[in-house]
Amino acid sequence: CRKTLFYVFLTSSLSMHKSYPLFVIRNRNCLSSSKIQSTCDISMTLEQLLKAASKELKTNNVDESEASARYIIAHAAKLGYSLSVFNSKLDHKLTPLEFEIFQSSIQKRIFKAPVQYIVGDWDFYGLTLRCKSPILIPRPETEELVERIIGSRVLKELSKPTILDIGSGTGAIGIALLSQIPTATCIAIDINKDAVELSNNNAETIFGSEFSSRYICIHSSVQDFIQSNTQTFDIIVSNPPYIPTSDLSNLPCEVKDYEDRIALDGGEDGLDIIRLILQHSSALLRVDGPRELWLEVSEHHPAMLAKETDRLLEEYQCELLDSMRDLAGHPRFVSFKFR
Repeated sequence: CRKTLFYVFLTSSLSMHKSYPLFVIRNRNCLSSSKIQSTCDISMTLEQLLKAASKELKTNNVDESEASARYIIAHAAKLGYSLSVFNSKLDHKLTPLEFEIFQSSIQKRIFKAPVQYIVGDWDFYGLTLRCKSPILIPRPETEELVERIIGSRVLKELSKPTILDIGSGTGAIGIALLSQIPTATCIAIDINKDAVELSNNNAETIFGSEFSSRYICIHSSVQDFIQSNTQTFDIIVSNPPYIPTSDLSNLPCEVKDYEDRIALDGGEDGLDIIRLILQHSSALLRVDGPRELWLEVSEHHPAMLAKETDRLLEEYQCELLDSMRDLAGHPRFVSFKFR
């Protein structure tokens, strides 16, 4: 399954306020020092092209080189991303236009552009979402957050649950929850206008005519939303910026050179935006609702937050409800109950 590949670091979905070109390269040190000279030829079959492109990517220190090459070829040939379909077309050859798309895409991957940005979409919780640089790519760990929220039944026990998604990115969390809970509605916010547009477009693609009555993403910060919003919600969900500033330089090139730094940077200890969300959540949660907040966080944060019991209660009127590990065994998710 293609969703399991290329997710090289855990990041967040809050996006920044600037627009960027299709690909942003911030750190040239990540680029291969070898000469980029293609050995691929238009006369090759897809099988030959896969071998040549995989070798080319591997030579240029690209992770998951064979999988990258396969998705890029499938994208150029418009084959979809089924491995069985790809394998049934191994004797097929690309048209001149398809080969041009393939060559351009391989060059982008050599420059460490994420495959998701190159092909333009990716799978998340059984849905296909459009992806666009520098808006953060939806990751498998965030699928686990969705799964845990659904598994808790906090929303399914409500007749018409309402959700606030802080930092929508591609819209992944809110849209995935709505896809599993037909009576739910979601308002999402993001400080990047491009992320707002992308989230709304993804929701419209998935929900069709029901889109406008179930999901809307608004261009707003948390502080501005508090002042302008009159609605309250049953739960709040977020995958906020949580990487400590000092750790940003250690991120893989695919992340630090192409994805949104402001969506990654959680401040000195990675908790800046998390504390901001905690500060404002009580006022945003419905008085007679579940009043829960669910977050994806750094593996260090659950233990740090567990030590702040008094502060959580006194400053934020909440308690740490649960701390959960991801499938890799790392502490990754927390939930809070507000009074």
